[in-house]
Amino acid sequence: EISACLVGSEMCIRDSYLMIWAAMLAVSSGVARRDHIGLTAFIMALPYKLRRGVLICMDILALALFLYVAWFGISFAQSGAPRHAMIFGASLAPFYAAIPVAAFLSSIQLILVLLRDMGTHIDKPPFADHLEEELS
Repeated sequence: EISACLVGSEMCIRDSYLMIWAAMLAVSSGVARRDHIGLTAFIMALPYKLRRGVLICMDILALALFLYVAWFGISFAQSGAPRHAMIFGASLAPFYAAIPVAAFLSSIQLILVLLRDMGTHIDKPPFADHLEEELS
């Protein structure tokens, strides 16, 4: 009975580490579809050309943040190598690696959407075609 409890705890903990991977990888998916939260009231009050410039600058700032997290996340992931999970004894490095991997993928996605949209994503959302069909 005690060993069954430990096996269940081990699976629960391993699942929580996998859930961290899934959540971190979902960030790059949100970046690709621009499904993240944005406060647009101030941006929409700006003239079109200025709005495009501000949105491009915001994308570049977000890219810098993701690259920063990816760079310093590598040493964070390496710091997990000597650490072991107490229950199942595995190294924590693969689980810590979710941070730099997700940041690197988000950087790639952000470069691609920046090139695709060039600051026009508020005025012409890239995935809004189905909304026009539903409204008409």
